[in-house]
Amino acid sequence: MFSSELSEIVTKMKTQASTTLGWDVVVNYGETELNKLLAIAYDEDSTGNKAIKEFECSLETTSDETGNDYTINYTFNFGPPLITFIDTYIKPVCSLTVPVLGGTAKILESTAPPQSIGEKVYTITLNNLALATAKGGVTDNEVSFESPTPFDEPFIFPPESDASGVVFIDFEASTTDLLVEITFTGPDKCKLNDPDPECAGRSPLVDNHIGDIKDLIRNQILTKYKHVIYELARANNTKPVQGIQLLPKSFMFATYTPNKGETILSLFIQTGDTNNGIQDEHLGSNWDVLWSTALGCSPIPSVNTASIILAKNTVFTSMIEPSLKKQGYSGFMNNTIGSIQLQIDTKKKVYEQAHVDSGTNFMKTYHTEINIVLPELKLVLEQNPSDKPACCRGSWNYKYKFDWRDYHVYQEGITSDRYGSVTVENTLNEDAYTVKLKDEYTLQVNFTIRKEKWDVTATPDDQDFWNLINGGSKEVPPWTKDLNVFLPEMSIDMGSLNFFLTTNLLLPSREVIDIDTSLGVQVPVKK
Repeated sequence: MFSSELSEIVTKMKTQASTTLGWDVVVNYGETELNKLLAIAYDEDSTGNKAIKEFECSLETTSDETGNDYTINYTFNFGPPLITFIDTYIKPVCSLTVPVLGGTAKILESTAPPQSIGEKVYTITLNNLALATAKGGVTDNEVSFESPTPFDEPFIFPPESDASGVVFIDFEASTTDLLVEITFTGPDKCKLNDPDPECAGRSPLVDNHIGDIKDLIRNQILTKYKHVIYELARANNTKPVQGIQLLPKSFMFATYTPNKGETILSLFIQTGDTNNGIQDEHLGSNWDVLWSTALGCSPIPSVNTASIILAKNTVFTSMIEPSLKKQGYSGFMNNTIGSIQLQIDTKKKVYEQAHVDSGTNFMKTYHTEINIVLPELKLVLEQNPSDKPACCRGSWNYKYKFDWRDYHVYQEGITSDRYGSVTVENTLNEDAYTVKLKDEYTLQVNFTIRKEKWDVTATPDDQDFWNLINGGSKEVPPWTKDLNVFLPEMSIDMGSLNFFLTTNLLLPSREVIDIDTSLGVQVPVKK
């Protein structure tokens, strides 16, 4: 579990221009979930390509008592491993702790029956295992991998390929640093050959040769089992059938351990044509500094096991901008910290011919010609307060001015001539909670402007003394209230963005991240 609350994370993220180190998407996974993956892979693997279930080795040794040489054959039945990340600041490495579920130890030259190794009496730990990436392709329902990419280089998906990029434990690259530990996991009181039933399963042939067995396991891991893939995360770039979908083009990974909580594996994914993110061995250290020093929190909330961070520029260029263009609009995103601030040119105009009603004895000008091009609509996607759903805040303001006149000739020959000018200001300030998840893996944003949401203020223009004594008026004529016909009503669809392919990690073709739709989308905003 992690110590940071969601509201704390969102509040702290608003202080940074980027919390993805320039990458388009960052997907974060905790150790607990990775260990669930390894357990699933262990249960489902029938080929031995993704898990080591039975480990066999032979030790040739010499008896201290007789001086005779003899051979011990060991069989260890391995259970699902647990992963722990170590020393994540510079180079991402990990350890695997593997429970021994049983096994045997047998001296070949002896007629004595094999010694039984009890269930979960011993635990084997593989320390300082390197992480790497590889390209995986599926043939005949089996996954095959090409040579791995080092951790400090981006994995680049080949064009026109349905391959998957996989983060895995690289046994072969761990030759120099791999350390093996074997520990007894029974009660502390147990001694070798202890008759106590609680201590059953402890083997003298294991206990007396711990050092030699560790060397054998290390050698076997780096030779016989070097092609076993303990797969930790996966991103594929299968092209979507329809709709806007984030398609991974390259990725790197790093790990980070919060002060309180389990270690996190983070995948940094490029989906656009340009990658402005950190792409070298400094990615991990920069990621550590960002969260431990600049933000001082975890990228995963306390009640969750994973998180997805989308760069706001990715949301704009991949979803909002194309959707606006389809509707005939144009827009740009302001360079701000926190919220997504948009300015949209709707290309809307307010035009109305002069409205004049006249007869034999009167002429009434309701308004002169109104002809203006509307300014840009301002939309802000933000989170305020942080415990509320993200909203789309729209603001729009425009003014127009018109002249009016009311002229009458009465039977007595008396005339009445009143005239003036009015400035009308139309203001829209609307909060729409429409930044939401359409479904578990689809972000959707839209904004609807309704006529009744406009605030209309009509102000009479000032008149000088001579105008006032000659019929000039500083009043607003009553028919002005009907001028709300000039208020725009429209719906702006800012698109939807499916990010499933960036989260299709850990196991292929599975929805392994269960999105908490009740939390919706969080958009940090700097006030």
